[in-house]
Amino acid sequence: MFPFPQQQQFCSSPTTGAYPPPMQQFSPFTFSQQQPPWVDEMFKRMDNFESKLDKLEQIDKKVTTINAKVLRLEQGTNSLDERLEHVEKCTQLISDDYDGQKVKFADMKTELTNISKAMKYSTFEVNKIDKKLTSSVSDLQNECGKLKESILDIQMKSTSNNLIFYNIPEAEIETEICSEVIQRFCADTMKIENPERIHVIDAHRLEKKV
Repeated sequence: MFPFPQQQQFCSSPTTGAYPPPMQQFSPFTFSQQQPPWVDEMFKRMDNFESKLDKLEQIDKKVTTINAKVLRLEQGTNSLDERLEHVEKCTQLISDDYDGQKVKFADMKTELTNISKAMKYSTFEVNKIDKKLTSSVSDLQNECGKLKESILDIQMKSTSNNLIFYNIPEAEIETEICSEVIQRFCADTMKIENPERIHVIDAHRLEKKV
């Protein structure tokens, strides 16, 4: 309810020749032009609410972005898990293969040790046989030299009636005629007259002594 304004009353003393002033007109109802304080407060709250809604939208966008990143991270994690599982399988295969190769290597090492021992024994036997062969060859060479001397001695004894000429140089050609060489030696070196009268039935060179 709005209060009614009271009418102002004017009193004047009776004055001769004076008239009372005219009465002012007032509206029976006067409304205030200002808004109530609670309306302004409501508008302020609405502005704050809109600001908070904007912030919530921004937060929602950020949450959506974070969810997308989390999804990509989960996919990457799953891929890494698969790769890790593959690496573990490969590592297990390598480990199994390493164990197998280790056993083979141990067997090869044992075999090489046996071969080395056999080679050492063979080397010892070869050296032993080589010494025997060297001794045998030396003995054979000595026997061969003795045989040559014996053969030469036998030849010389069997040809006791023959003549032996020394210090006659060998010819450069291999097909020399020894009888002609003897005749030239008798004529040129020994100065024998009429060397053509000497009849050489057979002539040959003796082997050199070793």
